[in-house]
Amino acid sequence: MGGILRSVLVKEGQHVSGGQLLARIDDGGMSQQIAQFQIQADLAKTTYERQKRLWDQKIGSEIQYLQAKSAYEGQVEAVNQLKSQLAKTSVRAPFSGVIDDIITEQGSVVAPGQTPLLRIVNLNDMYISVDVPRALCFRRHQE
Repeated sequence: MGGILRSVLVKEGQHVSGGQLLARIDDGGMSQQIAQFQIQADLAKTTYERQKRLWDQKIGSEIQYLQAKSAYEGQVEAVNQLKSQLAKTSVRAPFSGVIDDIITEQGSVVAPGQTPLLRIVNLNDMYISVDVPRALCFRRHQE
């Protein structure tokens, strides 16, 4: 998610585990929106449950019950979508390794896929591949 890099929680040379929180991007007030939507979802749930009880007792109209159910499900979905977006403000390690370089400083504006934040290396899974010229191989066998 794009925004201002609010905090970098690791240092160069630090060992990190896969999934560990490395940095946070400012959520732009999204946490407050989630809290407001959650309150609305709780009210919609209460209304739905009451309408369901009435409908089960054959009191009230089907449309009132369906409207309450739809409103509740819509609020739950809105909360879930915001939570999904909020999760994108947390930068987590994709694998275990060592922080090799912190590229972007706290307070910088970052954009998804365009601004590298830091570099993690895992020396355990690293290998080296080299091509040796044939002439070198031949000379070594002659010596």
